[in-house]
Amino acid sequence: MLRRGSSSEKTADKAKAAEAKATKKRAATAKAAEDKAAKRKRSEVIASDEPLVEPVRSEAPRGVLVRRPKTSIYSVLLGVTAGALVIGCLVLVLEIWTYGAPWTFPWNIPINFR
Repeated sequence: MLRRGSSSEKTADKAKAAEAKATKKRAATAKAAEDKAAKRKRSEVIASDEPLVEPVRSEAPRGVLVRRPKTSIYSVLLGVTAGALVIGCLVLVLEIWTYGAPWTFPWNIPINFR
């Protein structure tokens, strides 16, 4: 009967470890060869005059599509206010021109306003 850790078990474990190590080394060598071939192929493709990717021709819009916001009551009020300011400025200019051009002096002010 063999005791635990006897020499026959140790030699079997060493053989398995050596086999696993050799298998890993063969796999690493094969992977390195594949990587080298792929890199060589990429450099050949880049060196050629052909484009790497065909341009995509599409009628679809580019970018991010965002839904247009609805017009709110505040936008309408802003428009009404802008219109009122424009009309007010126009009336003020017409009022000033009734007394003559602003850059002439003396202004033509009626006697009842003096």
